Amino acid sequence: RDQLAQAGISINKSACPDNTRYQDVKDGCTTVAGLNSNTVAQVINLKSICGSTQITGGNELGHTDGGQSHTTGYKIDLATNVDACITGGSGGYFSAAGTRGSYARYLDKCGNEYVREPTHWDITVSQTCSI
Repeated sequence: RDQLAQAGISINKSACPDNTRYQDVKDGCTTVAGLNSNTVAQVINLKSICGSTQITGGNELGHTDGGQSHTTGYKIDLATNVDACITGGSGGYFSAAGTRGSYARYLDKCGNEYVREPTHWDITVSQTCSI
């Protein structure tokens, strides 16, 4: 949390209590303590590219786990205020890549996936992607 805050990235809710699913906390919670270092670095890069950035989902219990998921630290959810930055391409950094299910899908120039779900961006980070 400190590293993200120092980079100017806000987190929408306080951390989840240990061993507690986010669905079991009144008004929810957002944990970022178990994010992979590439995921943290990529969110900081996104802040540089897109400006104001807010995390709305991290690696809290209650998300699907296994593989490249939230609980393994590869996925992060961001608020929709980055819509124009991602969908506008940001000078070739992002490109449209069809859909995942019925949701618009974008890739950054390194292959990280950005999916615009109804209330947030679901991002899967496999590597840090320099600006």
